[in-house]
Amino acid sequence: MDLWASETEREQITKGARRHAVQLPSREAARQTAEHYLSAVPGFRDHPCTYEITEKPVIGTAGSSQTVHMIWGWDEDANGNETGIWSSGCYTDEQDAQRALDEARQRMKRQMWSLDAYRIGQCHWGEGFVRIAASKQKRCPDEQPLLPQGITGF
Repeated sequence: MDLWASETEREQITKGARRHAVQLPSREAARQTAEHYLSAVPGFRDHPCTYEITEKPVIGTAGSSQTVHMIWGWDEDANGNETGIWSSGCYTDEQDAQRALDEARQRMKRQMWSLDAYRIGQCHWGEGFVRIAASKQKRCPDEQPLLPQGITGF
């Protein structure tokens, strides 16, 4: 089964925010999901976000869990923005994905790595996001930024 991954670009949203992926069974489902995010989901609808639909190879056969695993590697610039983002294909077996992550770490130099699981057809980040301008952040005495009232994390 081929899957389409719809990745929504979130430029300078908040330090630590990475790419967003939704594993969907068709290009049309990916397009409809991306358009929904851009028109209805807080943050995505409020900022000039774009999307790209990318076909990813599936390594293995998706079982009854309908879960795939993807590897992500990226660097962060001096402002905490993610750069040089790399992503793998979709692995149906978590152990295979872990081995591929270990191999990727040997081949590529990236500051940060992540192995994420996605359920096919499930939308992630459905509640949206809040954008915080770094120059306007309130800070604790230890210089860590405070989140806006009512926001407990990202």
